[in-house]
Amino acid sequence: MVSPVAEDGTQCRKALAGKWGAVRIKAWWKDGDLRPPEGARFVLAVKYKDTVAKPATFHIFSGLGKNFGYWNIHQFGGAADGKWKTAGIPCLGTWSRGWSAAWTRLAIRRR
Repeated sequence: MVSPVAEDGTQCRKALAGKWGAVRIKAWWKDGDLRPPEGARFVLAVKYKDTVAKPATFHIFSGLGKNFGYWNIHQFGGAADGKWKTAGIPCLGTWSRGWSAAWTRLAIRRR
């Protein structure tokens, strides 16, 4: 992803075609824990401008699998209608903190 920009009055980062775009966010679960409590469920609200012909993929950092621990949990977009939308992305407490104890990572991949 590139630096933040304002588009249509909305602050955003653009995901580039065929690239990973990751952001680092502060972990909100109990300080010192590596991940949310067992069985925890969350819905992440992601606002996006639908400009892609194929759905983009949303990934969380789980410390498992390939791609350095990113795990594909959802697809969104694909209408390419240029409208701002919000995707509700359900996820379980299977993430892990990133390389820092206080942060975790989220990523979007645009095909």
